[in-house]
Amino acid sequence: MPDIGYAASQLRAAVQLLAATTEPLEVRLQNAWSEHVQTLWEDRYLPDGLNERFQILWDRYGERSDDRRNTALRKMNERELTEAASELVALAFDTAKAASV
Repeated sequence: MPDIGYAASQLRAAVQLLAATTEPLEVRLQNAWSEHVQTLWEDRYLPDGLNERFQILWDRYGERSDDRRNTALRKMNERELTEAASELVALAFDTAKAASV
């Protein structure tokens, strides 16, 4: 059974990291990814629809590697970084909404 509460708390923390500093978006996104988003890859915490979105996000922006513990993001231009951050925030909001039902 997915633990959506855990997922919601990790994604909320990721969004807080995105918003918390004045570092470049690339740095903030990588920190959020490495510290919080990657924890959702370790086990199944999201229900089907949200988990599918998470996997697409992971595949789209994560750096390809044979190492399943790799949390590096691929190199992105400013537009892609903004899109990745927006998708992460949207997933976080939708997860929080689903967790509150």
